[in-house]
Amino acid sequence: DIDPSSGFPPDLPFPAMSEKDKEDARRVYAMVTCIDDNVGRLLAKLDALHLTDNTIVIFMTDNGPQQRRYLAGMRGLKGSVYRGGTRVPFFMRYPSHLEGNRKVDVLAAHLDVLPTLAEITGAAIPDDRPIDGRSLWPLLKDSGQPWPERAYFSYWTRRYPEKYQNISLERGSYKLVGHTDYNAPLDSFELFNIEEDPYELHNLIGLFPQEASRLKEELDRTYQELIHSENLVHQPPIIIGDPHENPVYLNRNDADGERGIWAQSDIFGKWNVEVLPGTYDIRFKFLDTLTRGRMVLEAGTSVWQQEFSGGTVQLEMKGVTMESFQGALIPFYAGKDGNLLPFWVEMDRIR
Repeated sequence: DIDPSSGFPPDLPFPAMSEKDKEDARRVYAMVTCIDDNVGRLLAKLDALHLTDNTIVIFMTDNGPQQRRYLAGMRGLKGSVYRGGTRVPFFMRYPSHLEGNRKVDVLAAHLDVLPTLAEITGAAIPDDRPIDGRSLWPLLKDSGQPWPERAYFSYWTRRYPEKYQNISLERGSYKLVGHTDYNAPLDSFELFNIEEDPYELHNLIGLFPQEASRLKEELDRTYQELIHSENLVHQPPIIIGDPHENPVYLNRNDADGERGIWAQSDIFGKWNVEVLPGTYDIRFKFLDTLTRGRMVLEAGTSVWQQEFSGGTVQLEMKGVTMESFQGALIPFYAGKDGNLLPFWVEMDRIR
């Protein structure tokens, strides 16, 4: 067996790995091998079809690992605003326009992909909404065009941004990180010089309070802009019953309700939806085997209930006639184990 915790430079920060961590890492690396093989197949197919030169290929990843393993020395896992939870690779190949291998060392993010591809392809950018990203095409071409400094704001709470929980702002070589209270003093934050300390090991908050104060002021402005933004104040509903996307799956990642909604079942949850009028077959999937109880579905002033004997993890309510509705869709199973939130809900409009 290969030891996933060995073979790395001794001066590189590396988390202690349990035997479970090592086994998890082996499985992840097996999946990486599968991805690598399939990327090779994709590139070979482009060659065979003579499409390589004029095809843009992008490889990027989700942010942060779920387990402790090699992370190039970076701090934090998935869900963290430290670099281990936010920094990801981005590779672009476009042979007819980009020659050789180059590293573009700027602060960029996923929000830059849209304007970059729009500039490359000549697609129009919508002018009826703000576009936060910036085209990376001048940098990729090494055109020498000036690249103005900008800030990168990050937070992760699975709800709205909070003062000052798991929140950060990076500008230039400095990054401010908050894991503290809404009214906390400045010295309870962390300040890192990313150029000199890419692993975020040395908190400089006491040495550079003016730099920290400047970043916090910008973080506060960004926070205020975000909590008043249209898509947070008036969140777009999930459309249910549209023929272009039927059936619709509602899962806990898109649910609102209590904190920790993705990790437990005896918890209140709801989905913000717009239901088109019609008749639906609705399936509910639970994590654990159910006992005898009643499935309850609430949509505004309408409520549907059906009794089930239990002994399964999946239920179905058939032929539910629903009127046009926009608001909170609330499903739960009422039994001796409490009111249980489904892991997912499938809504299939049948007529």
